[in-house]
Amino acid sequence: MRHLLLIPLTLVLVAGCAVAADQAAGSASGQMPDMTLAQPGPEHQHLAKLAGTWDVKATMWMEPGKPPMESTGTATMAVILDGRYLHQDYKGELMGQPFTGIGIEGFDRVKMAYTTTWIDSMSTGVMHMDGTSSDGGKTISYAGDFSCPMEKTQIKGRSITTMTDDKTFMVTMFATRGGSESKWMELRYTRAK
Repeated sequence: MRHLLLIPLTLVLVAGCAVAADQAAGSASGQMPDMTLAQPGPEHQHLAKLAGTWDVKATMWMEPGKPPMESTGTATMAVILDGRYLHQDYKGELMGQPFTGIGIEGFDRVKMAYTTTWIDSMSTGVMHMDGTSSDGGKTISYAGDFSCPMEKTQIKGRSITTMTDDKTFMVTMFATRGGSESKWMELRYTRAK
């Protein structure tokens, strides 16, 4: 029910943004302002190529220097909201338990940054990271914070998404604990269809 209450608020915010932009442009005509930055661009087209079903091999290091845990999963990715975002549904297991996650990836044309958010069945926090790329989206470097329920704190994290080809890509995640960064997770995606 609460999410239904957010819909009018979101509409008000979008309308307010449009009115503010119209006033800033000095237009009294009441016409809609230039909404070019609200449209998908080449970065979105690049992300859209990831739509489909992927087999995932996950390797996770719970502590530096200790043997990693390995698991497998399936990720289904789809383009949503007229090409603006890539939605990921992940199903697999982690620490011997069923694990599901939802990711949303996009490109904010105002901030000129890639954006990614992640929620899953083993946390109540929302991970959000912003990223950049210097090679047209083949490699995207993200940075942000996430809540760690085991350590009961916010942890600084970063990730690197590396597109090998149309059939494979990898996400490598790092976490900073106690002032020291270490590899935390590696996800290898192989296109299933």
